[in-house]
Amino acid sequence: MVSKRRRVIEKWIDGYQQPDRYTVTAFRSPDCPHIVSSALHPVQWDNNKTIKFFTQFEGILHRVDFIVNDWLDDNIGNKIGILVTLTSYFTPELELEPYTGKYYIIFHFNEAQDTITKYVEVVDYSNTPNYLAKVNIGREKLGLGPLQEP
Repeated sequence: MVSKRRRVIEKWIDGYQQPDRYTVTAFRSPDCPHIVSSALHPVQWDNNKTIKFFTQFEGILHRVDFIVNDWLDDNIGNKIGILVTLTSYFTPELELEPYTGKYYIIFHFNEAQDTITKYVEVVDYSNTPNYLAKVNIGREKLGLGPLQEP
């Protein structure tokens, strides 16, 4: 039987068919930390900083397709880990090739299993700079400056 946690994550993934600044924070508690684990640039943001950062992708990111390569649904720890291959498609007018990368994301849940209380993203730090470069090219084509830290 599919857990409530998994159903929440499946809905979260579906949101990336029309992403906006709120997609990544959907289903999260107000105090949910967003932790990016990267050898190059580890960060921890609250929801407001996460929304502020992803606002910069609007008009550039068209959709993101997820292939979940593996699910780890932990009943004891009340969390889910997913190993994903994601492909980001950019707004067609920008004429940017899609970006594909692998990520591991761990979602911790509240007791009711309907709210994400901690979000940990392990990025492919050898490839993610290519994604950010494409976003910056898109921003430049729109007359915007480069991505900024929130």
